[in-house]
Formats: sequence, C-alpha cells, structure tokens
Amino acid sequence: MGFSIKTRAPLRISLAGGGTDVSPFCDEYGGAVINIAISRYAYVYLSKIKQGIKIKSNLNTKGILYSGKKEFLNNHQQDILRAILKHYLKSKGGYEISFFLDTLPRSGLGSSAAAFVSLIAAFNFAESLGLSKKSIAEQAWYLEREELKNIGGKQDQYASVFGGINFMKFSANDVELYPLRVDQKTILELESRILIFNYAPRDPSGKIIEQQIKNVKEKKKQTIDALLRNKEIAKEITKELLQTNIDKVGLLLDESWQEKKKYSSYISNSDLDKFYNKLKSLGVIGGKISGAGGGGHMFLLCQENKTLDVYYYLLNSGFNPFFLKIDWEGVIEW
Repeated sequence: MGFSIKTRAPLRISLAGGGTDVSPFCDEYGGAVINIAISRYAYVYLSKIKQGIKIKSNLNTKGILYSGKKEFLNNHQQDILRAILKHYLKSKGGYEISFFLDTLPRSGLGSSAAAFVSLIAAFNFAESLGLSKKSIAEQAWYLEREELKNIGGKQDQYASVFGGINFMKFSANDVELYPLRVDQKTILELESRILIFNYAPRDPSGKIIEQQIKNVKEKKKQTIDALLRNKEIAKEITKELLQTNIDKVGLLLDESWQEKKKYSSYISNSDLDKFYNKLKSLGVIGGKISGAGGGGHMFLLCQENKTLDVYYYLLNSGFNPFFLKIDWEGVIEW
C-alpha cells in the first residue's frame, strides 16, 4: 500500500443571480452571482494500491474492484469518475477511491460540481499535475458541462474551489471572482438567521435549464427581464452584505426568488408557493429553492427574533433544518 490523500470541497447556496451564469445569457448580457460556500462537503479518500481500481461511495460502501483503467472506462455507470480517470490517471499501479457527499443527490447545492472539484484536487496531488485553484475550477466546469453534457452554469465549481462569500461576474470566456471581506457581525447574523433544509426530491435540473435557455434564445421578454433584474439584485445584495444590512438582504432574496420563477414554468408550483407564503407569515423575510429549482434544498433568511419559530415549525412539519455555517477554505487536501 502506498500513500493516501484526502480532500473535501464545499457545497454552496446562491443568494441571487443564479441562471445568469448559464450560456447563452452570460455570453450576450454578462452574468453576476452572489453565493456562499457552506459547511457541507464532497469528500474523497484516495490511496495507492498495487493494481486495479477500487471504488467506494455512499451507494456502495463495500466497493467494486476493476482490473485496471481500461476495464473501468468501459463501465458506463460512474460518469464522474470515468471522466476524472480518463483525463488524470497517468501513473502505473492502481487506486482505491472512496467518495461521498454530505447531502442527497440532486440537492440543488452544487454537489456534482463539488464532487468533480474534490476528485480533481485529489488527483492533482496524487499525479503531480500542478493545477492551480482556478484551473481546478475550470477543469471541473469543462468535464461536467462540456464532456458529460450536464447543462448548467459556471458558479458552482468556483464556489467549491475558493469557498467563502463571493461575488462573481461571468462572460463568454471568463469568470471574475471577488471575495467579500465581511465583518464578524455579518457572519454571525447570517449564520444565526439562515436555515437550510431539503424541501422535496427533484428531477434532474436539465429540463428547467433547457427551458430557460430556450426562452433566452427566443428572446422571451419575461425571462430576459427576470435574468437582468436578478443580475442587479446580486450586486445589490453584495452592497448590503458589506454594510451588514441583513434585513435588506432578506427582502432582496425574496425579490430574487420571485424573479427566478419567471425563468421557467418548472421552477415552482402552487404547493411550493403556498408553503413559502406560510413560512413568510411565521417570520421568514426571504428565501428560495437552491439550484435550478423544482425541489431539492430550500434556504430561508428569518427575522432575528423569529428564527427559532421557523426552525421548530419546519422540524414539527417533518423537515430537518440546519443553520448556515460558512466554509471559508474551499477545497482542501490533507
């Protein structure tokens, strides 16, 4: 048995601007997103073995052993790992690869991007690839979006690599990242007033994003205007965070959700709208379904004296809410 390495990469929530990082909108109009990396992770444990490829995961803790890279690449059930090993496994010998997520699949928290980031970081060390953090984000985006054809935006990979609270700008060929240097009070307010929970299972996000892309290509005014407004809301939330105006952030978060629902008819439904309105009556200022929409995790920013009321309502309704904890490290290895 040779060396071993562990990596972890955080998931994220997006406060505003999600969808503006998706082509062709960001190519033509430019995109802007404000997001937060959270302390939920994609973990990888990579160890060198004499030969073969052994895979362990949440779904198979005993593991599956393949004779080598060639046999593994002929397996069509491990898309993420196949893409990683195809590009980054250069040395002779074998690996045992264990990976698992802190959340359910299709969470809306950017878990697939975090999985790519954590795996690339592990092989970056194991195979001495010399990739910078930005290169890891770029490679994770390319493999998921271009090679595997999982349509989506560009924010997830960068949030997972760099961690923290970030304002991001997107164009056809570039991503600009601006870390927010918020004060301790802002951090404490966010972490004591934002609740996250799994609302409901969701279908793959492709259908929602495909409709959004179609609407943009067809110049549907409602969708274009909503995306443009959400881009501006991302800028406004950034300003309010830097000034510790947390209630104003909540109001803008609510507006962002109302605009996001105009991207696609699949993002929300009458049951979700009714549930959200109930939460607002209990003390939620603003919230939204994380990710593309339609299900997965939801996060809520509450009035400071109502957070526990909302927490216990969710708990008594069968949900399992948890408080936001910000990850400031991004992808790390040890």
